[in-house]
Amino acid sequence: MKKFLVIALAAFCGPAMAHEMSPTYVEFGPSYVDNVLKTDIEIFNRREDVNYYQIEVYDKDWKSISFVADTKIVNLKYLEKKTVDVYIKSNDKDRAVYVCTLSRFIKEDVTKTNVSSRICSKVK
Repeated sequence: MKKFLVIALAAFCGPAMAHEMSPTYVEFGPSYVDNVLKTDIEIFNRREDVNYYQIEVYDKDWKSISFVADTKIVNLKYLEKKTVDVYIKSNDKDRAVYVCTLSRFIKEDVTKTNVSSRICSKVK
């Protein structure tokens, strides 16, 4: 009976698809501007149904931290990869805990079956 349940679950469950972001642990270092730190993240789109990803920076309580990036919404075609520079103020270095990317849908393309994915890297 257990074997039947495992086989049935495997047959009905499709593959879980999400985008990828690296590095796993980001490290903010000096930038060319005083009192501003920089890191870069690489985003790889493995989802055919998504073309946009939003960048976010959070503290330990998941409260948003202000940041600047090349663009806060990244347009990525399927199987495309991009590197984005992310900048924070030096005095926010100890507050920043996560740098995340969140899949975003165009309003006209949203259906009940769309699933959003969020991937986060922890700040060293």
